[in-house]
Amino acid sequence: MSINNEFPGISGSSIRTPSLTIKYATPANEGYYSCFVENTAGVTESKPVKLKVLASLPEVNVLLQPLITTAGLDVILRCSIRAVPPAIEVYWQRNTNDHQTIIKSSSLNINGSTVGDPSLTIRKASVSMSGEYTCIARNSVGTGKSLHTTCTILKVNQARNTRSSTGSQSSDQYPIIDVPKDHYQVVYGSAVTLTTSIRSNEINPARKVFWQLYNKGVVMTIDSETKGVNGNNIANSSLTIQKVTTSEAGNFTCFVAHDMGIARSKSIVLEVVGDLPTIEIEQKHYATVYGEDITLICNVNADPAITHVYWEIVQNETSMIINQGSVGVQGITPQNPSMIIISVTNMHIGKYRCFASNAVGTSGSESMSLSVIGGKPTVTTTQSIVSTDFGKELTLTCIVNATPKITKIYWYKKVNSQNHVTFIYAGFPGMSGSTVETPSLTIKSGTPANNGTYSCVAENVVGITGSKPVILIVRAGNYFHR
Repeated sequence: MSINNEFPGISGSSIRTPSLTIKYATPANEGYYSCFVENTAGVTESKPVKLKVLASLPEVNVLLQPLITTAGLDVILRCSIRAVPPAIEVYWQRNTNDHQTIIKSSSLNINGSTVGDPSLTIRKASVSMSGEYTCIARNSVGTGKSLHTTCTILKVNQARNTRSSTGSQSSDQYPIIDVPKDHYQVVYGSAVTLTTSIRSNEINPARKVFWQLYNKGVVMTIDSETKGVNGNNIANSSLTIQKVTTSEAGNFTCFVAHDMGIARSKSIVLEVVGDLPTIEIEQKHYATVYGEDITLICNVNADPAITHVYWEIVQNETSMIINQGSVGVQGITPQNPSMIIISVTNMHIGKYRCFASNAVGTSGSESMSLSVIGGKPTVTTTQSIVSTDFGKELTLTCIVNATPKITKIYWYKKVNSQNHVTFIYAGFPGMSGSTVETPSLTIKSGTPANNGTYSCVAENVVGITGSKPVILIVRAGNYFHR
């Protein structure tokens, strides 16, 4: 398929803008792309670029805990959605005696049921609102549905009778889930097993086991295909999480599906202690003068405490590790993770990241760039030839600009007829100047012996620069003694 700048849904692909912009990518755009450029000599093709569009049906989860409440109260049915591309519509469906009712945000006495707030709030619920509810989300790929959750709304006298009953679970009716421990506290990164056991009978055997996690308003269903877990099946209903992170902190519930419906355990709380270090930087770009020291700030907060710190520099797509023992740096310790670079040069230009490790693992900071200001001095003379009469004072002007500041000034003189160079420093007989403060050279009384080619030289920590040469000619006069 050929794509030019008139192709619908794209921009670019022109001489002025050869890059190709796809305005709304879909799976139909997946494939290999090559850019072609043509001139009078022929056509050149780029290497192919593979485009993969991440897209799937929305993943919709609801809190499967059956809800029993009293008429006249508000009811909240929790729903969380993960969708790429994003969901563009959310609504609910209620099933009652094979009758389906669609519930949208515009429905009477309803809040939520939107992309921004998919959970459903029924205000002052009535008995007629009882039923099985399903949360539904649609994106450009298609429609995803949750499992159904049951909501039972009772009259006041029914609610009293329900609360006074000895229990709604019976081993003669459906499986019972035993939970020997309902609170776990584990260290970040370790494994944990949330222990449960199932008691069932031949009349209502367990058909399927799954779990749900409720974490900060988000519901996630965990089944046998979920990565990073073990167990979670009829033979072993306990849930083993191989590596706990803060994403697993929350309330877990075990569910057992059977022929009569779904049984659930009481809630199990998982508390996660510790986390990866959090690293903050004060600025993303540093600039310093060549030769000066600079501190790249790295602030680390960690529980458990950090045990190791190092830095990384990337230059020309090549990375190098900098630690406490590296030459020319200070800091880089758990007590002082910031890095001090001693006497910055152009070799230090690059992008830096700070890394800190604790018992949980290693975290890296955002990237910081370092640029270096300054270079060798610029040295300028105002004339290429200077001529003067015998005995007169003259000045060879030298203008110096330097960052970092100059540390040394001198002149040198060459005589064309001789293979000899004379270096002129501050204090040279018969002359003044040639200093950091006054780089120009003043000859107090010119004679033909001063004739030659002069150059001004300035030096800083970056390097040395010499000026263009200045030719000095002192004209000799005729003197008569009477």
